[in-house]
Amino acid sequence: GKVIANGATNIIPNEVKLEGTFRTFDEQWRKEAHERMVALAEGLVKGMGGAMDLVAGVKRVIVLMEHTAGGKPKLLKQCALPLTGSRVVDMVITDLGVFEIARRGTAAMKLVELAPGVTEAEMREKTEADYTVALAK
Repeated sequence: GKVIANGATNIIPNEVKLEGTFRTFDEQWRKEAHERMVALAEGLVKGMGGAMDLVAGVKRVIVLMEHTAGGKPKLLKQCALPLTGSRVVDMVITDLGVFEIARRGTAAMKLVELAPGVTEAEMREKTEADYTVALAK
């Protein structure tokens, strides 16, 4: 498939065209996935950048994001938006630091790196989700 987004790097284009083939052995899943894609495209549901079910079957998922929005934390104890998948993310990299996440079990995120100039106190203040600290010395 291909994505055609006539815009410059780091610019959100006014229009994006997705082309491709969606194949599955399960006709019911194909129908449901198609309905989800149409609903996202029509703006009927909240989506997270079109991630949908792209995380299925990949070896590693790394999320790049801003740490806060409007001064509020984006790393929460409970997701407030529809989930792309449950426990599928391996690492979150934000403008404040880097977290590792265990895909299995119930372990909290692990803070492994702080951005230059960011303190552990600032990270705690701007992160609602539980995490442990494992910064390299």
